[in-house]
Amino acid sequence: MKKALLLIMFFYSTSSLAHHADLYKQTELRLYLLKLTIWIETHSDMNTQNIPLPNIEILHEDDLCKMAFSDRVAINSQNCSKLQGLYNYVTKVVYIDEDMSLNSLEGKLVLLHELVHYYQFEYHYVNDNVHTNNLEDLPKAFEQQYLRECSVESEQRDSDSLLRGIC
Repeated sequence: MKKALLLIMFFYSTSSLAHHADLYKQTELRLYLLKLTIWIETHSDMNTQNIPLPNIEILHEDDLCKMAFSDRVAINSQNCSKLQGLYNYVTKVVYIDEDMSLNSLEGKLVLLHELVHYYQFEYHYVNDNVHTNNLEDLPKAFEQQYLRECSVESEQRDSDSLLRGIC
């Protein structure tokens, strides 16, 4: 929460309108990451309190594809249209397609999925062969749980769900 407040204070100290809009978007994204991180922690044995939030970069589809497939872009070009996000464990950055709306359920699921990958690596789940061999299993399980809770929340708006406001 302190990180978000610092970003907001910085927001008011700058003078460029375009910079304000970009900073506002980044602040919104960081606050959403905080909410998702809390949700992940309450739904797993991961203790994320001492792990900083990941950096997020928004990329054009072509750049995202090059990041994912490197020199094999021509071979894997059909996969590029399906690629909406990825986590690079070397740079510790989550990359998101610029055309994806983070206000949509699909966008939130992509961000959740990549955030889980980030915590898998930072929490050292990948050092465990069981988790390494099934790297996609945990993010997919979180997506399913998120969808179930969002479905319940949309039916019962008075619930105390941790997802209130982020579904």
